[in-house]
Amino acid sequence: MKEGQKEYPPLPLIHDNTIIQEQPDQKGLTERYTERCIEFIRKHSDEPFFLYMAHMHMHLPLYAADRFYQETENGDFGACMAEVDWSCAAIAAELKRLGIYENTLILFTSDNGSRGDHGASNAPLRGGKFTTWEGGMRVPFIAHWPGHIPQGTVNDGIFCHVDLLPTLAALVGGKLSENKIDGYNQLDAFFDPNGCTRHEMVYFGANDAGGDLNAYRYGDWKLHMRIKAEDCCQLYHLTEDIGETKDCAQMYPEIVEELKKKAAVWKDILGDKIAGHLGKECRVPGYVKNPKTLTTYREDHPYMIAMYDKDDRG
Repeated sequence: MKEGQKEYPPLPLIHDNTIIQEQPDQKGLTERYTERCIEFIRKHSDEPFFLYMAHMHMHLPLYAADRFYQETENGDFGACMAEVDWSCAAIAAELKRLGIYENTLILFTSDNGSRGDHGASNAPLRGGKFTTWEGGMRVPFIAHWPGHIPQGTVNDGIFCHVDLLPTLAALVGGKLSENKIDGYNQLDAFFDPNGCTRHEMVYFGANDAGGDLNAYRYGDWKLHMRIKAEDCCQLYHLTEDIGETKDCAQMYPEIVEELKKKAAVWKDILGDKIAGHLGKECRVPGYVKNPKTLTTYREDHPYMIAMYDKDDRG
């Protein structure tokens, strides 16, 4: 174990509530995840099912099986990307083998943009992870459902991850909780290029910004009000300037004021930590009293990997 890392508990591989292995070799995890997904599909292939596969890629540190380094010229990042491609192909092949590929809705997306290093690129978007530029917030979203979603359809509307719950619930006729749901039902967006019903987005700062309301978008217009905890006023038209390179706040002061008023509504609802404004609809997070880690480091334990040899964290 490297100096200074003894305070970190071993990162275990868990199934349900059982620890299978403490600090497994990450090079084999994608294959293990994919294998478990295929087992699940086989078990439920004759009934409706929901499978959520959360890849560890492309999160740091980057570990891929050796064979994928032969398929890329982009080092660790390219190898990990190739492994994700393989995993998706393996799952799709199993759906086809079972005869349910044509009747399965497959969604592929990510949680945030890349950091812009380690081989990744957000071009032509500006910024990356931990920022509220489009490079940090805008991610791919691919929906595949043969016979239902027109092939090659491109939808330029606004779709947020929180919209998935009400959208998929509407698709299967599910009933949502009576509590307020953050997302919108955007089922029409799957079938109609103009079917998005969301018109606005609020951009809250990440780790380096303290959870403050950084930016607000309505339609094609996006207003940055704070960047890295510093107040600002920058306006961009995302259709004409997706890279957010031409600040046009001085050219359109009326749009700036309109967006500020709309953003103030969300500030009242969700709050603005740096400004000391508490949101009236924010929910108190849950906490576990006296939490304990599932594992603790022991020098005499036969770990597969004593401690990961890459310090990259993202």
